[in-house]
Amino acid sequence: MPVVGFSFSKFSAERNRSVEGKLRINYNLSIKNIEKKDLAMGAVKHAGLRFTMELNVSYADDKGDDVGTILTQGEVFLLEEEGAQKEILDNWKKGKKIDKDVMKQVFSASQNRSSVQAIIMSRDIGLPPPIQLPNIQFQ
Repeated sequence: MPVVGFSFSKFSAERNRSVEGKLRINYNLSIKNIEKKDLAMGAVKHAGLRFTMELNVSYADDKGDDVGTILTQGEVFLLEEEGAQKEILDNWKKGKKIDKDVMKQVFSASQNRSSVQAIIMSRDIGLPPPIQLPNIQFQ
């Protein structure tokens, strides 16, 4: 069940006012939908699933006032056998539940692409990065 692709469908970034003082950053990566999507690789079609993902980063000052937002939406494509596909779709339709192994793969693929894009957009609109970047220290 490998992840075989990721594509963005939407970017949005907005800074509503200057950044002053401390900020609270709310980082939320979520699955919005799962649907069956067969993937053609050459002349062969493979059973697959398309996970619609959304990253929403909101910035608020210490009073709770909105400072800005960053939004990315995209799709993760996962190859999966028919039986497992049916189980994933049934669990999603019943209670929006996903197997932990599948969730780990899908979230990792989405996180890797979305967080980098969110860092770039935050820089471009003058907001702090939504995730902690590594610090380099010399000894």
